[in-house]
Amino acid sequence: MSSPDLDTNQWYYIYVGNSDTNALWGTNLYDSQGTSGAIFLNSTQTSLNTMRWQIYPINSTTYVIRSKEGGANAFVGTHYVPAEETEGKTRPRMIRGDVADDSIFWQFSAWGDDTWWLTNAKNGSDWHLNLKANGLLTMSNNISAPQNGQRWSFGSIAEIDDKAYSSVAVRSPVVQRG
Repeated sequence: MSSPDLDTNQWYYIYVGNSDTNALWGTNLYDSQGTSGAIFLNSTQTSLNTMRWQIYPINSTTYVIRSKEGGANAFVGTHYVPAEETEGKTRPRMIRGDVADDSIFWQFSAWGDDTWWLTNAKNGSDWHLNLKANGLLTMSNNISAPQNGQRWSFGSIAEIDDKAYSSVAVRSPVVQRG
């Protein structure tokens, strides 16, 4: 399994396929308990904190993904949504680290064309992060190549240079990088 060559001190925008005109947005933790927020695709505006993502390694194959808008303790995870029509009924969301589950631990695998599919520890390798035709994000078990809604790419925005993003605090011990 290969992983993209990403700098932990770099903000990235994350987009699908060859077009970077739309990219992932991650909100702050806006629910009433301050534990979850939204993630969705929208027009690329790299100056906005909602579009700035850090991909931080937990070990050699597993990463967490967090947005500047969500803060250092808000991660991309997944959750069950009864109204979701895709099999598995699972969508991504932003989730606070101290209440997160294994869905915040992501792995990247190469399609072979400089794009990547994303899986997480909770849903397993048979489910990929997917952009549906209607613009919603889900975890999909339709993973046979090619899957255009599962071809993720990363574009550099700026250096992070913020100590708050130099470690990760989740249910396991804090992981510190130089």
